[in-house]
This record gives sequence, structure tokens and C-alpha cells, in this order.
Amino acid sequence: MTLQQRNGRSDLYGKTRKPEIRYLLTRSQVERMDEVERIIKVLLTKDEQAIKNIGDPSVFMGVFDQEKEENLTAAAIESGVSAVDFAEELDRNAKGGGDVDIFSWFESESWDTDEGVSMDSSQGEPLVETGSLLSLFPSIFQFTATALRFINSQTSPVHNLQINEDEGFIELQLTQELKSRYDRLPKEIQPQDNRLLYLSDRPEDMMRAMEQARTEDADWSAVKYLWELHPLVEWISDRCLFYFGRNQAPVIQLSQGLESDEVIFICFGSFPNRRGTSVLNRWVSVIFKQGKFQRVEPFAETQERTELGRHELPNSGTVNIDDLLHLRSPAIQQARQYLQPERKRFQDQLNPQLEAQRERLERLQGYHVEQLELRWESDNISANLKQDKQQKERHKIDKIFEDYRDWVELSMTTESEPYLKLIL
Repeated sequence: MTLQQRNGRSDLYGKTRKPEIRYLLTRSQVERMDEVERIIKVLLTKDEQAIKNIGDPSVFMGVFDQEKEENLTAAAIESGVSAVDFAEELDRNAKGGGDVDIFSWFESESWDTDEGVSMDSSQGEPLVETGSLLSLFPSIFQFTATALRFINSQTSPVHNLQINEDEGFIELQLTQELKSRYDRLPKEIQPQDNRLLYLSDRPEDMMRAMEQARTEDADWSAVKYLWELHPLVEWISDRCLFYFGRNQAPVIQLSQGLESDEVIFICFGSFPNRRGTSVLNRWVSVIFKQGKFQRVEPFAETQERTELGRHELPNSGTVNIDDLLHLRSPAIQQARQYLQPERKRFQDQLNPQLEAQRERLERLQGYHVEQLELRWESDNISANLKQDKQQKERHKIDKIFEDYRDWVELSMTTESEPYLKLIL
């Protein structure tokens, strides 16, 4: 734990270069002290092992306290334990000497080597897929600026609002609503002493601000990064949504990209998993012509051909939509039919992964049971007491794996019906 704390501090947010971590070990002329060096190297190896496996290094000693870990190491050195015996003891702890560690299979190279699940550096970096969300705005800055100007034109203006598009920053006084959101966040990131909130979406400005904060020995940069998950952006998104009442959706008349007798219903469809978490989302356009259904297309295609969001649109005021109301139910039905194959393709991709997880859990549970039996074979307590304790630990193992199987099943299985909402 000490090693991870120290190493973690060498790679703090805002660093521009990958850190090098070196360990300085002093050699002694006393021969017995060579074993101390080897014990320290065991700790370095276990720390690296935990990092590669994204695991908790405290499972090796099982005391979950930094000072107690140091005391255990000191006691091992003082008692003359060899580095080999010390390493074996750490491995036994990690393999479940006390509480069952669901991730201890990462530490074992024997039970699943045929599957190639060991996470060493020879396998290379995992593949990373990146994507972008659809937006009607060229940047999060433009969305925030436009939304703030709109909110400021309503009944509750934002005080001290300053938007500088050339310099790329937004400054404002926190509203009471926004302050209440900050109350749920760490105090360190809240603007101090009623200072203005200063935001920028430019990474280079953020880097300069963080460097400045370090020279001034400040805990946090005065400039906050403007991105999709910033409390301000979440707040203005909610505020803008509230301007549409319950069971209401906007109607837009376009002069380009649509034919005169063409109507498009934009729908949002979402499939949750059985834990209630949304795992598959789609924006789709249901297209009618002369009141008859034509097709469903991804909203991205609609946005491209209509150039929605690229130009300002005149607000023509009230639009008579009586002849469109009867198309709402067919639009929802067509969206549902379109989304079902999408859900099937998605679930077909998940099923092999789900089956692989089931098989791994089955092997892992058997591995833990085997280790449990081996551990109790060498115990000299009475047979009845041994059986009682072994049954209790076996029940604990079974319960952990049963809960984890349920969690995996619920997480990787989608509901059959989507949540559908008419957006536009």
C-alpha cells in the first residue's frame, strides 16, 4: 500500500510526461541483510502484479492497513524469514486464506492458462474504441453559451454572465439551484468565497491554469474544464428540458432537406439491462409521406440531409398539426419494430461474452473449493470441528459466486421491450 501511494503521487493529473519509477535499495556488508533486499524485491514484484491485474495490493497481506503492512514486513525480516517463504505466504493470502477474493484468479497462472486470461505485458495493450455523441452544436462550448443566453432571457437570469467566444471562456455567478448541485460534490471543487465560476473547453488553457496553480501552491486550478459531465452543463440541460411540458415535443418546419409532403418523427429508444441500466440507445427517424409510412432511418442521416443545427431557423410561431396527431402511434410502433433487430444484434454480441463469464466463474469456483479442501487437509483439529468450519467456508464461497453470477446475468441481459420517447 505504501508503494502504491508513493507511485500514484508521481503521476498526478496535469502531468505532461509518463513518469519513471525507480527504487533505490542500499546494500549492506552484513550477509543476512541480503535477504532483506530480496524481501523488498518481493514487495515490488507484488505491487507490479497488482497494478497489471487492476487488483488491490492489500490482499497479499490481508490487514488492509498501511502501518500494519509495514509492521508485518518488519516482523518477517526480524524473524529471519526467507524471501521465498515470504512470497509464498503472500500468495496464500491472495488466494483466499481469509475472506474469499473474487479477483484472486488473476494471481493464479495454473487454473486458466489455456484460456489466455493472464494479463501480462506481452499481450499488448487492449483495444480501445472511441466514438462521439450526436449534437446539434459544433462544440460543448457553443451548446453551453447558447443555452445560457436562452436561460438568461427568461424570468430567472444568471448573474454576472460573461461569454467570450474569442478567448473561449464562460464566467458566471452560481445560482442557488447550481449551488445545491455542488453541495453533493467534494468541497475542493466548489468556487470559494462566492467567486465567479470560470470555465474553458480548451485543453491548452487548462494545462496553463494547472501549472499556475502548482506554482502558487493552490489545491485546485481556478479554471474549470467545460465538458459534458460538468455540473453546469448538466444543470442547463435539465433547465432546457423543463421548458417543454409533460407530453410535449417541439415541431420544426424546415425549408430544405424535406419534401413538402414529408413528415419525420424523431424518437429516442433505449433498452435497459435487467438491472435497470441503459445499455443500448438509438435515435431514429420515422418518415411518412402523404400520411403513409415510408421507412425508418438513423437520426444521423436525417441530421445530415436536413443540415439541422448548422443554420439558424426562423420561428414561424404556431403550426397547425391536427393532420399529424394520428401518425404518432404508428410512428412509435414503427420505431419499436425497427429497434427489435438492433436489440437482437446487440444481445447476440453479448451472449458469447456471457457464456464465457459463466464458464470462468464455474472454473474459478471449483478452484476455490479445491484450495479450501487442500487447506483443511493439513489442519490437525478434530474431524467434526473441521467439517463444520469447512462447510461454513464452502457456503460462503457458494454464496459469493451465486451473487456474482446473478450480477453478471442481470448486467449482460437486455430487456425485450425498449423505452421509447417522441422527441421531435
